[in-house]
Amino acid sequence: MKNLIIITLDTFRRDHLTRQITPNLWKFSKMCDNFPNVFTTSPITMPAHVSLFTGHYPNRTGVRKNGCHYYDGRYPTLAEVLQDKNYYTHAIISSIILEKQFGLDRGFTTYDDDFNGKKRRKKWFGKRFWVRRAKETTDLALKAMRRHKYGPSFYWIHYFDCHIPYHRNYNNECRYMDEHLGRLLAKINLKKTIVIIVADHGEGLGEHKERYHGTKLFNTTVNVPLLIYPKINGRLDYSYSITDIMPTILSILDMKYPLHYDEENITFHEVINTRSIFIETLHKNPLYACIFKNIKYISNEKLYERWNDNLIVAGVDYKEIISEKQKQIKKYKENALPIIKINVDQVIVDRLKNLGYME
Repeated sequence: MKNLIIITLDTFRRDHLTRQITPNLWKFSKMCDNFPNVFTTSPITMPAHVSLFTGHYPNRTGVRKNGCHYYDGRYPTLAEVLQDKNYYTHAIISSIILEKQFGLDRGFTTYDDDFNGKKRRKKWFGKRFWVRRAKETTDLALKAMRRHKYGPSFYWIHYFDCHIPYHRNYNNECRYMDEHLGRLLAKINLKKTIVIIVADHGEGLGEHKERYHGTKLFNTTVNVPLLIYPKINGRLDYSYSITDIMPTILSILDMKYPLHYDEENITFHEVINTRSIFIETLHKNPLYACIFKNIKYISNEKLYERWNDNLIVAGVDYKEIISEKQKQIKKYKENALPIIKINVDQVIVDRLKNLGYME
């Protein structure tokens, strides 16, 4: 069985995967299927990662915000499925947002989320942040891979550098992350390993009057990069959700996907022309989006072109499409399962506030 490495790039914009900004990632992308039309389920870290590793939308997982919602294991995670197949499973986390107390450690033999060392703090506008920088993340990943050499392995490696606080600016953080990501990619045995690189969400840099992320649903924060190595000859012309990543991985590994009736999960080889993709944010003011073919409807009652967010102001089916998407979003809301809230200590609350996730 092949090894699997999933690298999640927190807050990394798809349009920053370029030769100038991220040369190592750009070089690696030339060996991969590079999917241009993949969308997150939420421009918020924890909900997006739970969707990625379960194949379900936030309305079903019950994790819809950072720092206060707990994943209770209602659906098996990718790590649990692989652990049952005798994979060694190891996660290296770079932010307190994904600490094991929020439930995403299920199925991992090792879940490295230690953020207590002083060297892991950095200051921004007088506030302290508990994060890992890319150098340490890569060092830990390489150390873990050297130690475990026998049997199939699954590593999840999470980079957080592109998230606030920035060192100088966003582009600089992307370059720094890429430098150390390049060290990791150079050491992976590609003959024996499947590599998935994906962002949980992007970052607003002033477009659409949005700074950072979590409050709006434009492509700057919801259209995410996805690289799959080796190439699987997937459908690059079709729109997918990050919920499709888990079934695709299990299909590549020739394993059965634990399908549940409430989701239209597909692999990146497949197309369902009637399928809509859903995105949400409950960070401040609840907002929902529904993508169907080349159109994105956002619950501010406006239609946009899927690929560039240009506003659609008229058309033969304009009102009919809005009405249909409103019905679908209404059903999405009605199908929501219970949220499991978690009480965290004041230290964690203060750290999450510094990251902008709690008020």
